Order: sequence, then C-alpha cells, then structure tokens
Amino acid sequence: MLSHEAHHRGQVCMLAHLLGFRLPEEVTSGIWNWERLWKECGFSQGPGYAD
Repeated sequence: MLSHEAHHRGQVCMLAHLLGFRLPEEVTSGIWNWERLWKECGFSQGPGYAD
C-alpha cells in the first residue's frame, strides 16, 4: 500500500514539474513525511497498528 501511495505522490511531483509548476521545497519534501501525515489524519501511529 505504501509503495503504491508513494508512486502516486511521485506522479504528482513529476506532473507539476512537466507543466512548469515549481513546487515549494516544504511541499516536495513534506509529502514524504508519513508520520506527520498520519498524525494530521488523526492516527497516533501508521498503518498496521491498532489505534
């Protein structure tokens, strides 16, 4: 699941680049910060853990 999700995140970055949209560094590096994203969604830990 995570590798599939990472694939789509990579596609978003590549498409933005190809279309000439420069994404800020906090965006391009932030989309890979899995722990922070999970916490923002209300989970205390990542997938595979009982919450």
